[in-house]
Amino acid sequence: MRGLTQRKLPTPAGCALLGLLTLPLMPLAVGSPSANVLPAAASAPVGCLREFPLTDPGRTPVAITSGPDNALWFTEPGANAIGRITLDGRISEFPLPAAQGEPGGIAQGPDDTLWFTEFKSTQIGRIFPSGQVTQIALPTSMSGPDSIAASGDGALWFTLANSNAIGRITTTGQIQAYALPIADSLPHSITSGSDGALWFTEYKANRIGRISARHHSLPLISFPQEGPAPNGEDEPE
Repeated sequence: MRGLTQRKLPTPAGCALLGLLTLPLMPLAVGSPSANVLPAAASAPVGCLREFPLTDPGRTPVAITSGPDNALWFTEPGANAIGRITLDGRISEFPLPAAQGEPGGIAQGPDDTLWFTEFKSTQIGRIFPSGQVTQIALPTSMSGPDSIAASGDGALWFTLANSNAIGRITTTGQIQAYALPIADSLPHSITSGSDGALWFTEYKANRIGRISARHHSLPLISFPQEGPAPNGEDEPE
């Protein structure tokens, strides 16, 4: 059994540790929503922590992922924006077109863009490295898209906390959803496993779920044939 080394992180009082991401040249990237800062360890010894304050208080950074441009991209539900930080700490922020979207999860897609959920506006968003944003409305309102992950099948998968389902969206905007067998299980986090399947947490059901990306065993939810059209600019050439 390998030994365990523990370090006390120099986070401010009341600062919650929310996410952990392993990156080249950046051993730790931890979101600290209540402190409104993004820690980083680029060009610093292992275990040393630097923090980069965001522009305004209350931006509440939540989820973070690496991007195709060697930067980190993160969601700011408090500011209704997507943020970008370079390895040397330069921060850019991009407001979302829809008011009160409340962006949550974020993941790099197979198309070299960043895909994210919007919990309150019930949309899946996509942001290009240039900062251009497109948004796709989900067919069921108030379904609560939460966490999102890229999969080996070329699509993005996401949890639908309020609809008790797992959603799937292709890079062309086609959407499917799969109902979970236990009512009100509250699916939350999701990630792609080494077996090619999607693994997710069921907060209220006290379970870990797994759905195959290619052979879907869960029942498919029937969406109305007509629904809100994608909202946003056309894709850049």
